[in-house]
Amino acid sequence: MISPLAPLGALYGGAMSLRNIGYDHGWLDVQRASVPVVSVGNLTVGGTGKTPLVVELTRRLQRRGLAVGVLSRGYGRVTDEPTLVSEGHGLLSDAAHGGDEPTLIAQLAPGALVLSDADRVRGARALTDLGARVIVLDDGFQHRR
Repeated sequence: MISPLAPLGALYGGAMSLRNIGYDHGWLDVQRASVPVVSVGNLTVGGTGKTPLVVELTRRLQRRGLAVGVLSRGYGRVTDEPTLVSEGHGLLSDAAHGGDEPTLIAQLAPGALVLSDADRVRGARALTDLGARVIVLDDGFQHRR
């Protein structure tokens, strides 16, 4: 029996294939960050334990003396505006505005810059402007720009 959602799945798959072809052939523009970026995530869905890995990577990079910025979309928050969750000196935002995962990351990796921004390019620029010398990107594989 064919699932009633199969046509939607095929449509989504086709759209993602077209998008990937656009990036692969240079028809869609890819932006480069001015600092190294470590992307944590998978290709399609969340809920696979990425947050603990982001925290651990951030801590390890900090122990090496690097100024770390963590960039997340901040799913489930009440605003779409970029939100600085932490400048490395405590929380500047609550989970409702910054996102629950970025807020948790800021608490568990003190000293890190943590920003929620759906626009990853803008967010990376903001973090480097604030002094980040490496960026840990939460769920970055879903965002090819």
